[in-house]
Amino acid sequence: MFPQVASWERQLLDTVLARRAEAVELCRGLVGVPSENPPGDTTAIADFVANLFRERGISFEIIAPQPHMPNVVATLEGRASGRHLVFNGHLDTFPVGDKGQWSVNPFGEVRDGRVYGRGAADMKGGVTASLMAFFLLAEHRDKWCGRASITLVSDEETGGRWGTEYLLTHYPRLRGDAVLNGEPSSPGICFFGEKGQHWYKFRVRTKGGHSAYAYQRQSAIDVLLELARALKEFEELPITAPPGVVAAMEQAQEAYDAARTPGAAEAVLRTSCNVGIIRGGTKVNMLAEDAEAEVDFRLPPGVDPIVLHEFLDKVMARFPNVEMTLIKETPGTLSHIDNPILQCVRSAAEDVTGGPVYPAVSLGGTDIRFWRLHGVDSAVYGPTHQNMGSPDEYITIDDLMKACAVHTLASFRYLQQGKDP
Repeated sequence: MFPQVASWERQLLDTVLARRAEAVELCRGLVGVPSENPPGDTTAIADFVANLFRERGISFEIIAPQPHMPNVVATLEGRASGRHLVFNGHLDTFPVGDKGQWSVNPFGEVRDGRVYGRGAADMKGGVTASLMAFFLLAEHRDKWCGRASITLVSDEETGGRWGTEYLLTHYPRLRGDAVLNGEPSSPGICFFGEKGQHWYKFRVRTKGGHSAYAYQRQSAIDVLLELARALKEFEELPITAPPGVVAAMEQAQEAYDAARTPGAAEAVLRTSCNVGIIRGGTKVNMLAEDAEAEVDFRLPPGVDPIVLHEFLDKVMARFPNVEMTLIKETPGTLSHIDNPILQCVRSAAEDVTGGPVYPAVSLGGTDIRFWRLHGVDSAVYGPTHQNMGSPDEYITIDDLMKACAVHTLASFRYLQQGKDP
């Protein structure tokens, strides 16, 4: 097994595989602690993680700018000075939704070679991989140099203001030289970038009236529906992603589409517009006098957001009675495709899986954007997600163990190398 790796690394990987039961139980345990967001209370799962560190004699700190949204942080020192690698993962999850739609326990069940439950894919499987690597770094400090930190955060599902964004703003020591994250990718894919997210709220106010007189004026909902159709025209703009991103996605297309769905790789290179929320009206036989929508626009990384801003200016000129408000805006982010931590992850993943591993861009957003905005090298590598955000969410144990092995091997390789000049 693992014929391409050195003898010490082979022993390391054998240790990871020997701890399969521990990794599976850790993942199931994490999933077993509800941390749905909303409401966003992660105190219970933060306590769960803190106890893991206590049991292993690893010092940690709780940083909680919001009492119900604690972040758990720990740092290890190697045998000598060197690079600083930061692991990152989020503890909050999507809500479970209707439990009646689940065929398994939504808070953790191991069955048929899978770990089921809300957050198994997003992203408690990835957190498990980072924790297993971190524990092995703690046990073998004589084998690496520099510093390793882990940041297990809250609030990712609602923007990261009190989680990663807060930590990197107020604790710059946690930016490190590189960051490794376990958000779901697949065994054959690692991410070096992600699309930009631009969220807006649109509100319409009209005079309203009785629906018997609908021939006299439009309701606010009628206007909002017209606006929604106009906003969807954003997807038809001739947008061109940077050549490096296009080339990477073309090379990764087969593996990317296999891990996601057919057409996913092409979607990375296109704009998108999703009307996610619509509210309005008070009664079925009244013309709505107030209606609003929240809309998610996405751009490929490297495309200037001015393209979206100019498009919105033109649309809003056609709807003078609509009020537009920016909810949040995060430009697309990229690390260099050959950055050192990504190289370590790719080489480790190819040694573990025995196949090619392609750098690619994520369709979804991650907290790693905050590190990239600070110019920090990054890599995202985790299990393939199945039913993420839906009933019966799961990851395979095989994928989980590959992620554990890759996080472990890549982190040791990165920290065995010298500090960048």
